[in-house]
Amino acid sequence: MAKSSKVGPKLSLAELRTYEPHFSLTHVGDYDACIMVFAIDATQVASLLPSNLELRPQSITPTGQHPVLLFVGEQSRVRGENVPGALCPWLGPIGLCMDFMETAIAIPCVHQVGASASSPDHFCSVTMYLNQLLPIFLGWLCGFPKRRGILNATPNRYEVTTLTSAPLLELTVTPSGGFHDPSAFPNFAGIQPLFEQPHIGQIFSAMVELVSSYVCADIDLKLASARIQSIGVSGTLTDSFSSILPNKFSLAGIKDDPLGAFRLRTTWELAPPNSC
Repeated sequence: MAKSSKVGPKLSLAELRTYEPHFSLTHVGDYDACIMVFAIDATQVASLLPSNLELRPQSITPTGQHPVLLFVGEQSRVRGENVPGALCPWLGPIGLCMDFMETAIAIPCVHQVGASASSPDHFCSVTMYLNQLLPIFLGWLCGFPKRRGILNATPNRYEVTTLTSAPLLELTVTPSGGFHDPSAFPNFAGIQPLFEQPHIGQIFSAMVELVSSYVCADIDLKLASARIQSIGVSGTLTDSFSSILPNKFSLAGIKDDPLGAFRLRTTWELAPPNSC
């Protein structure tokens, strides 16, 4: 499995002595992921939503279809916002700074049934697999339906299986050019709003719906300072991973296709969940 080398500069002994931690529920981290956008029949997409959520009208895909997002990549230096990333080599072993692989299927442009027309669009994660337990438990508290899987990665290939090694997802990535500001890809402007929506989900939804109300959390992907690379992607997935995405697919990069695939390198900030 690929290991992260992004541990940042180490603090000096003097800086360690003067560091004074204080409590915050906001978390931050680094993200390096391949992201794909699919246009799927809207009726099929709606069937995946939890109860009391519905699709909102959107103009990114044609009428009768709805965007579905697939993420595969690495989260690194995930920690409370007041913990310096340079402390991760020491805090990682005790769970206060986390590195893990993650894949997710998310549906953007949704809202609660009966919400006002002025309420913001949200995205809802419907499938998530991680290779570490602690971020799974923490994700449940924020409404993310995370579960344990086996994720392996080489520079241009990803593989996701269940804990019993049943195949779920395989991706082969073909980079096209280097990393640039998002503004270097005119097609990205059309889909950028999908990555600026807050998340909506139910606490502990990965186990059982213990609560009927939803929690929302703002996620800032820091797109203004992010770096993006256009990538071609070919992949296979099983119905156990997704019942609506194609079992085999080949996607062009964001350089050439308005719904093209791309690799994103960025930092992020996750605010504490709140009632929607």
